[in-house]
Amino acid sequence: MRITTARKYYEQSTHFGTNGLVIDTEKYLIDMYVTGKFRLSTAYVPADQYGGANYIAWIGWLHIEVTEQTTLEA
Repeated sequence: MRITTARKYYEQSTHFGTNGLVIDTEKYLIDMYVTGKFRLSTAYVPADQYGGANYIAWIGWLHIEVTEQTTLEA
């Protein structure tokens, strides 16, 4: 498990900026950001040929994304 800042992990600004934390585990990549908008919502993006499923939650000013890390096999 690796815990780091979004700036160090992505080495560039993301859609939500660089004010977040990234937790990289063997099976999941977890991004957490503080946003400027208050929101209560959830979303799910199914897996496709480019990556694993993505679970998104907005809890107040906190934005959390959990992405399954999958390996594509030919």
